[in-house]
Amino acid sequence: MSGREPIVVCRECGREGKGRVHSQLCNACRARKMSKPRNCDSCGLFRRQVAKGLCAACYRVSRLHDGLCPGCNQVRPIEGKHQLCEACQRRSRVRAGTCTDCRRDFRRLYGPRCRQCQRRAANPTGQCQDCGEPGEIVAGRCKPCYEHFRRHGTGDCPACGQRFPIGANGLCRMCTNNRRAIHVRSNPTGKLMLAQLTMYGRARGWSPGVLTVARSSVRMVLAGSDVLGSPPWTSNAIKELLDTTASHRTNKALQRVIDFLTDEGLATSSTEATFELWLDTQFPDLRPQIAEELHVWTDRLLGRGARPRKPLQNETIRSYVWILTEPLAAWSNTYDSLREVTSEAIDEQINKFSGAKRGLAASAMRSLFKTLKMQRIIFANPTRHLSRQNIPTAAPIGLQPQDRSRLLASDLRPDEHLMVVLAGVHAMRTGQIVTLRIDDVNQTAGTITVANQPRALDSLTGQYLVAWLEYRRQRWPNTANPHVLVNHRTANTVAPVLTGYVGATFRKLGHTAHQLRVDRFLDEVHNGKADPLRFAQLFGVTAPTALHYCADATALDHHDDRLDTDRTCARAAPTCDTMRKFDQLAITKAPITVQ
Repeated sequence: MSGREPIVVCRECGREGKGRVHSQLCNACRARKMSKPRNCDSCGLFRRQVAKGLCAACYRVSRLHDGLCPGCNQVRPIEGKHQLCEACQRRSRVRAGTCTDCRRDFRRLYGPRCRQCQRRAANPTGQCQDCGEPGEIVAGRCKPCYEHFRRHGTGDCPACGQRFPIGANGLCRMCTNNRRAIHVRSNPTGKLMLAQLTMYGRARGWSPGVLTVARSSVRMVLAGSDVLGSPPWTSNAIKELLDTTASHRTNKALQRVIDFLTDEGLATSSTEATFELWLDTQFPDLRPQIAEELHVWTDRLLGRGARPRKPLQNETIRSYVWILTEPLAAWSNTYDSLREVTSEAIDEQINKFSGAKRGLAASAMRSLFKTLKMQRIIFANPTRHLSRQNIPTAAPIGLQPQDRSRLLASDLRPDEHLMVVLAGVHAMRTGQIVTLRIDDVNQTAGTITVANQPRALDSLTGQYLVAWLEYRRQRWPNTANPHVLVNHRTANTVAPVLTGYVGATFRKLGHTAHQLRVDRFLDEVHNGKADPLRFAQLFGVTAPTALHYCADATALDHHDDRLDTDRTCARAAPTCDTMRKFDQLAITKAPITVQ
C-alpha cells in the first residue's frame, strides 16, 4: 500500500516524498497536523503525540525491551523487528566508500552521503517563517525556532502581539532574545564579556556555529544573574538555568561556556561535589561499623574534622580507595569493625600485591589506621611495622619477544601507535605522554623534549608522529590544542587528554605503559654497561631509581642470548641508530578522513 503512495512536494516543509495529493502534505507533516500538541505522559514536555499519549521519542523507547543482542552478545534494549541493539544496527550499516555529493573518501559511511552532505540534503536552506533569518530550514523554521516550537505551545506574545510559540518566561523566542541583547548591551561588563568570549573561542578553534551558540548562552547567563545570585556561580546552577531557558542546541556549547566563565572567575567547578557523591557510594557492601569508620577516614582525607587540614588530591584519594577495595571486602567478611584487624591480617593482604601496588597499599593502610587511631576509634595501630624500608621491591621484569612483536598491531589507531612508541622507545610515563606539546617536538633539529631535557628523535617515532599529526589535521582541522594527543573531548579546548585515555589503549594490548617503560630501562641497562650516571642523564630519573635498575643488571645475564637478538635498543642518545623490534613492523599510512 505504501509503495503506491504518490510523490508530492510538501507545502509545509518543502521536501519531496510520499504524501497526499489533495492536501499537498507529506506523511510526516500530515501526521503532525492531525496530532495536537500536549504534554507527553512520559517526559512531560509539550510535544505532538504519536500514540498512547506519548511523543515520538518516548513512544520509540516504549517499544524497546531488554534482551540479548546477537551482535554484541550483551543484554541491551532491543526493538522487536530488528532484534539488534541500536549500536549494532549502526554497525551493520557502516561501510567504507565515497560520498556521492562531495566525492570524498570516508572510512565510515551509513548511506550514500556523508553526515554533512546528508544534513544539507535533508535540511535545505531558506528563510525561517518565524524569525525571518536565513539558514537551514526544518519544517519551515530554522533550527533554533524549530527546537523552540517542539518544546513550547503556540500562543499570542504579549510583547509583539503576534502568534508564536511561547517560552517559559511568557514571551516568544524573538522577544526573549531582544530583551537579553538589550540587557547585555546596556551593561558594559556584558559587552566586554562577549568580546572576550569571541577571542577565547577563536583561540581554541571553535567553529562559527559553536561560537554563536556560546554567545547566546552567555547572554542567557548574564540576563539570569538575578536568578543565579552573586558570582561566582556553580556549574550545576548554570546548567539548570540553561536547561530551563535554552534549546537543545546549547548542549554542544554548555561545557565550553562553563570553562570560559570559570577562567573569568565568574563560575566554580562542581567537581568537588561530584567527587564526594562518588566517594559516598564506594562502601555499600561493607559492614555498617566498618563503613562508618571509613567515612571518618575519607572526611579527614578531604580536610574536614575538628582540626581541618589541607585536603589530599582527588586522584590520591581515588587511588587509596581503589587499592583497598579487596582488603576491605576481606576484612568485612571476617570482622565487624576495623578495631579487630591485626598485624597478621595486614601482612596477609599486603603480600597479595606486588611492585608499585604493594607500596600504594601500604601507604593507604597506614593512612587509614593512623587516622582512626588519632580519632580514638581504634586502640592500637596495626600498621606500625609497615615502612618504606621493610616493603620489598619487586625485581624489574621485561617483556617477552612475542609480546613485544604484537605491540604495534595493524588495527591500532595512529594515536595509539604513537603512545606505544613513546612509552616503549622513550620510556615516557603516562603523564608525560598526555602533556607532551607540539612545541616539544623539533623535527628540524631531530629532538623531542621530555621533562625539560631534549632527546634525539629517532626515525620510527618521527614516522608515527607524522602519521598521527596528519590524522589529527584531517579529523580536527580547526583545533588549537597545543598538546600532541587530542580526542573529541579536548579538541576544542587547550587541556590535555586524561591519563585514562592512554591507559585504555594499553589495556587493549594487555600491558601497561609502566611495563613498556621498565622494558626500555632493562634494554638500556644491558646495552649501556649498567652505568647509573648515564642512565639518570638519559631518562631524567632520580639517583635511587637509576641505582635500582643498574643494581639488577647482573640478573639479566641469563637473558643475554635473547637480548642480543631481540632487544636492540632505540636509545635517545644520538650515537645509537638501531631500533628495537618495533622497526621491523611496517609503518601504517596516514589514515583517510573519518567522520
